Amino acid sequence: MIRVLIVEDEPPIARAVARLVEEHPAFAAAGIESDGKRALELLQKEQIDVVITDIRMPVMDGLTLLQHIHSEYPGVHTVILSGYQIFSYAQTAIEYQAFDYLLKPVTRERMNRLLDKLEVTCAVASKEERRRELKKSIDGETPLQAGGSDCVVMLLCAGALPHSGTDLLVPGQLFWSKVDLEGLLEQALGDNFLLFNGKHNAERIVVAEIRDTGRILDSIEAFFQNLARDNSIAITLVGHSVPVAIPKVWEIINRLRLLLYQEIRLGKSQLIWRNCMQPMPAQQEVSLDKLPVELAVEAICVQNGSQLGKIIEEVLETAEKCDFTQLDFMRFLELIINDSRIASRMNTRQYAAVKLELSEAVANTVDKTNLAKDLTSVMLLLGGESDSKGKKDLQRTMDEVEQFLLDNFNKPISNEMLSRQFGFVPSYLSKIFRKYKGLSPSEFLTHYRVERAKQFMDAKSDLLVRDIAYLVGYTDHHYFSKIFKRETGIWPTEYQRKEDFNPQPQAL
Repeated sequence: MIRVLIVEDEPPIARAVARLVEEHPAFAAAGIESDGKRALELLQKEQIDVVITDIRMPVMDGLTLLQHIHSEYPGVHTVILSGYQIFSYAQTAIEYQAFDYLLKPVTRERMNRLLDKLEVTCAVASKEERRRELKKSIDGETPLQAGGSDCVVMLLCAGALPHSGTDLLVPGQLFWSKVDLEGLLEQALGDNFLLFNGKHNAERIVVAEIRDTGRILDSIEAFFQNLARDNSIAITLVGHSVPVAIPKVWEIINRLRLLLYQEIRLGKSQLIWRNCMQPMPAQQEVSLDKLPVELAVEAICVQNGSQLGKIIEEVLETAEKCDFTQLDFMRFLELIINDSRIASRMNTRQYAAVKLELSEAVANTVDKTNLAKDLTSVMLLLGGESDSKGKKDLQRTMDEVEQFLLDNFNKPISNEMLSRQFGFVPSYLSKIFRKYKGLSPSEFLTHYRVERAKQFMDAKSDLLVRDIAYLVGYTDHHYFSKIFKRETGIWPTEYQRKEDFNPQPQAL
């Protein structure tokens, strides 16, 4: 129930307003006070969602009360109820963000319209507050107190699972920016869910409140089938099959991540339900003895890119038929680079860099053919292949990539899009861009977007964070805030209100 406090010094009017509030099924009159001072004392003791207040009252008037609520109880919605249509009153009400301004005498029809609007607003605010609390718990910042309904916890991954931190431009991120995930969830689950960005950009977290255990599992399956109809990318959903209390959500998410890491397949959509509180079954490693590791090494040594590409494509087909996990395929790649003929050409740092490039190539996969090309490009460099273009040509091309990122910073961009645009496989383009620009394309784009966000905030301080996020190319303002905090050390809202932190826009 939404709890309403009525502040009115005329008892008949106060009782009449309380009756109208009680008639609405979503609201309850939590109390009646005759002045602003007594109302503030009650706000300190009880949970109040809405305050409906008169203006002219003894001890403390309604506008002073409004000022206190605005600064001390920002989550409480306020409504002015006055017999005076005075412009200065309306100005003050707007300044302190009153929800509405009602003139006495208020009719039942007018009150019902107000309460209907308040019901929607309070539901959104309550969900957003719960989202913030749960997000802090997921991030390990604060523990959640027990209470509320049990829930179902799920992880969604679009495309392959990124194993590195530089995953901004992975295909999964582009997929989530185009799909109306929240709308699909609302269609399946109603409004009883919370949606979060995950640990990496291909991942999303869903926490759904349980109202009907049997129905919610069927609804989630229908939602997954609807989402996985898009054949452009594989979707993996891993869910905890047992209802869990809110304080356990953070632990369950970590267990689901381990399950995702173990079970995800390249190019294969999967819906996996598992009781994550039970011991995970021992992972059975697929035997790789019969895979053509020797042939792949020989192709690298003699720089036969065509042969190497065919070998990798064949292994990808075998992986699909034999149900290899992404981990199994990565083991195959490691067998190749661990061969003494390849490993002897690298020091420890170079070896780590190659492993990262192979991992990024897999994370950027959209289909078997392109993945084979990307992996071939990375591995041929182990055999000593020089750049196919001269240094001047590469410098010019990387300048063009940089300009493309600057011109399209507020649009969805993926490594695969850059690959099509400039004719390099994603991992090689990223490597060369870093060599000439000092940053990967994803790091460059993130830095530029944050600097542009600062410029927008410096130019217009009253912009909402969600609007700023949209202006610089982020569809999720929560994710944008997290990126901004990581890059600058403060949240966007802190940047906006920090009086001693107002740098001039930087030239980019």
